[in-house]
Amino acid sequence: LIAPNPIGDLRFAQASVETMYGKVSVEWEKNENEFSLYVSIPSNTEATVIIPDFGGTLTEKEQPLERAESGIIIAEKGEGEYRLRIGSGGYCFKLEN
Repeated sequence: LIAPNPIGDLRFAQASVETMYGKVSVEWEKNENEFSLYVSIPSNTEATVIIPDFGGTLTEKEQPLERAESGIIIAEKGEGEYRLRIGSGGYCFKLEN
């Protein structure tokens, strides 16, 4: 589960972990106009990603989710968040105000 939760003045975080399937990396950055989330998932694995909804449009590699050419398996917008199921690969999610 990847679920960044920017609070207070925290504007940036980065972490990675070696799993038995390979390395999982996550990095996020938040400013007044944009929230960016970079995720790398190893081959033959899937992950659940929860992105806080700060308003605006969520894109992946500058494409709306419904047109993104990536391994997004499921994308749902819930109350205050986006919930995604993604396959292996690298992702660049952005939420712009």
